[in-house]
Amino acid sequence: MLKLMNLILKADGYTHLSTYAIKKINKFLCQGFILDKAILLAKIPDIIGNDVWHNNKNLIKKEISSIYTQVEKKRLVVKITNNLIASYKQLCLDDETAFAVHDYDYILDNSDKQDVYSAVAQCLNIEDERFSEIRNQVEERYQLFFKDKKRAYIKPTSLRDELIEFLNNNFDCDTTKLYNHSLIEKYTYKPLEIINQQGVRVQLLGNPQLHNLKNPVVLRTMYKLRNILNYMLESGQISNDSRLVIETAKEFNDTNMRWAIKRYEDIRENENVQLEKIVNNILKEYNKIATNNDIKIARYAYEQSLLCNGDYNYDVLTKKDSDRKKEIIERYKLWKEQNFKCIYTGRIISLTEVLNGDTVDIEHTLPLSKSMDNSDENKTLCDATFNRFTKKNMLPSQLGDKIRNEIDQNIEPWRKRVKFLYDKIQYWKSRSRKAASKEDKDFAIRNMHLYRMEYEHWENKVSRFTIEKIEPSFVHRQLSDTRTITRYLVEYLRVVFPNISVQNSNVTSAFREIIGIKEKNRENNLHHAQDAAILSLIPPSYMRDRIMQVYYEIKETKKLIKTEPNLNHRLEKLNRKLLKLKRLAHLDTDINNILDVKVNDIIVNNLSTNRVLNITRRKYRKNGKVVSLRNENNNVVRDQNGNIIPYRWHQGRCIRGKLCQETFYGAIKSPIIGKDKKIQKDAQGNIQYEIKYVKRESVNTLSDLKKLIDGNKLADKKLQSYLQKQIANKNIRVDSDNCIIVNNNGLKIRHLRCYTGNGVIPIKEHKDYASKYKYKNLTYCENGTNAYYAIYENNKGKRKCEVLNLYTISKIEMIDKTKDNLFPLYMDKKNDYIRKYVLEPGTRVIMQEDTNDCIRSLDRDDMIKRLYIINNFRDKKDGRVFLKHHTISKTLSNKECLSQYNTNDHIAFIVLSRENLNFWVEGYDFDILPDGEIKIR
Repeated sequence: MLKLMNLILKADGYTHLSTYAIKKINKFLCQGFILDKAILLAKIPDIIGNDVWHNNKNLIKKEISSIYTQVEKKRLVVKITNNLIASYKQLCLDDETAFAVHDYDYILDNSDKQDVYSAVAQCLNIEDERFSEIRNQVEERYQLFFKDKKRAYIKPTSLRDELIEFLNNNFDCDTTKLYNHSLIEKYTYKPLEIINQQGVRVQLLGNPQLHNLKNPVVLRTMYKLRNILNYMLESGQISNDSRLVIETAKEFNDTNMRWAIKRYEDIRENENVQLEKIVNNILKEYNKIATNNDIKIARYAYEQSLLCNGDYNYDVLTKKDSDRKKEIIERYKLWKEQNFKCIYTGRIISLTEVLNGDTVDIEHTLPLSKSMDNSDENKTLCDATFNRFTKKNMLPSQLGDKIRNEIDQNIEPWRKRVKFLYDKIQYWKSRSRKAASKEDKDFAIRNMHLYRMEYEHWENKVSRFTIEKIEPSFVHRQLSDTRTITRYLVEYLRVVFPNISVQNSNVTSAFREIIGIKEKNRENNLHHAQDAAILSLIPPSYMRDRIMQVYYEIKETKKLIKTEPNLNHRLEKLNRKLLKLKRLAHLDTDINNILDVKVNDIIVNNLSTNRVLNITRRKYRKNGKVVSLRNENNNVVRDQNGNIIPYRWHQGRCIRGKLCQETFYGAIKSPIIGKDKKIQKDAQGNIQYEIKYVKRESVNTLSDLKKLIDGNKLADKKLQSYLQKQIANKNIRVDSDNCIIVNNNGLKIRHLRCYTGNGVIPIKEHKDYASKYKYKNLTYCENGTNAYYAIYENNKGKRKCEVLNLYTISKIEMIDKTKDNLFPLYMDKKNDYIRKYVLEPGTRVIMQEDTNDCIRSLDRDDMIKRLYIINNFRDKKDGRVFLKHHTISKTLSNKECLSQYNTNDHIAFIVLSRENLNFWVEGYDFDILPDGEIKIR
């Protein structure tokens, strides 16, 4: 029974509760209480005392049931009333329908009461015995709304607050220890009050740590956010009355989930690349494709990937046609998902129609103006005639029995796929429970997450065709960010900032279009600044929803106007309405400020922390289990939250990063070839040798072989010369197993031993056997990560450098292993080489043209223009440092790197040798404050 209850609790999302807490909750679940009541009751015996509980348990249980019933009624009343208020606020945006705008003595008339009746009927059955009572209460609350000068929404009632009030009135107890029936624990910290630099009293954010909040990524993010907001409060840049708008970039998941998300995105990206290649190739040869064979050609091309093996022209369409190209790719993807037919009519769609776009439309399964759902799951490739004349603005469930039967038949393969994916999820879930090792368990969990994401995609596509009515809650999910991190964040910030709104990334994207800002340029970080400005402009929810609804109605009307010219008048009316709404929301006055933002006007203040050398704490374990602390009676000791206290903690430093690459290398002794291309010898006539490193390169195509030969990478020069001749004589071919065959003698080649680049390090010594050659006794790998780069300088301005990789750092025996302690203060005392800087990836620098260039005299704009971030650096022998401008978001490209800095040009990437490292370094010469201000030391 305990195991079953644990599964129920975890299935409902209560996995943050300890086993100790679950056992207490189980007692009340077994007595027939529902989960919410059981969680509230579980801790009461402890906080009021077992004797008091035993004498009053029947009273408390009865009162809990009564409170729960009353709270459910109150929540329903608040929900219905707030829906009516939202509808009224949208009506007030239109002059034709607005009423009682400033009339605080307004009395509800018959039409208002009819609206109340309809709103209650949507949530309750008319025959429900509570119907009349709920309707009367809603009318009463709705009437109070009109008398309220603020015209504010009603705050919902909390079940926990009602219970706390009952316990405080009847018992002497500490109600803060109650288990929370919500997934989100409430923040109860008392803000610190100070007088800021402007002489204003403000409240500062407290500790974001909660008992239930375990994710380290979430906690780090919240600590960083606290530091920024507290700094801005202290400096007077914001106040507690400031409006905060939240849009989180992503969910913070565990390692396995992050792997699954990355893998899922890689699969989707690979599919998109293949689709783009196919579309480009089809467009290139478009006039040569026979219409009758379109489906066979496309299916064969995609499944066999034959069109993806060659080098194709990616610039078939001009930049002017890039939007059309994206639309064609989207059409092609939907076409393939729908098995090359229209879901509504069952008509086969030819590839020619997909490319032309006149006879097929990308339509929203649930109309966009009603559902606000612009996701891929809500898009369908549809016959244009059916879409414009029959479906129009209706739901699939409203199209009649004949069409609905056709839809059911066409989405049946999707249902089978959903069933298949669901079975896969259950299979991998079962595998994870039976796993014998952590590696097997992680492997199973990752696969389970991967299949779940695919399952959710197809399950959502199917559900869009079966929805009978678009509920307000469905629309709310499309417009609101309801993820756990956002909910924690809102609860945390609301203690100090009462005015908070949360926006979904889809809403931000929609308002980019509404405001008129072009598509994002993701090569630089300007779009983040624009998105932040757009977020600050998004109006309150009632006005936001109305603006989006009118905008989507305009888009739908533009599609229908091709077949119904009489809709021109409606389109003009909608455009006027949208223009008015934008004026009311002040979206037309601030647009120029957003568009005028240039790359050099922003500073990217990345607050990431280098955690290469990190202090870690781990609980003492024995045979994989935590050893708990016990008292003199040998009973397990628990803290105030019921968690087991470990016997002791292990603390120490760990290294985060890649010590070395996964490929092993061999070492060979090779004669030194001089510039005259002759073997070098010493004075005694002995051949001079050097140690070179080799690895086995796979050779699958003729082009791979040519690249290795042209780069002079083969370790066996005789074999290289022989193969070069065979290529010239066209005596080499590739068989069906991707194996190179030399025709003259039938020699098969799958791998070739090739020289590798620099950065190879010895990892360990062979113990099984010993060779007379020392270099043969070591295992070599390529260096993983260069962690730190120290610059030493003497009084003459000459420089030397020292580079440490993670593998070397791991071998250094030092108690206080910090980046400064890893390098000596002096490299060469005789020549006065003193340590000046210790650089690491992510360090920001302000560039100088030469050593005499004075940065102190520059203004802030010039400093921002010269601000670069160190991306990586080479080993000590090479000594080069790679930098990219702080506004650039794309990956560093060696081809685009320039070897010298020039203040006149906006250079994205720079690579500097140790002799040309002319810059000021953050943390030594200057600091960047949390608000982006550059402070020279």
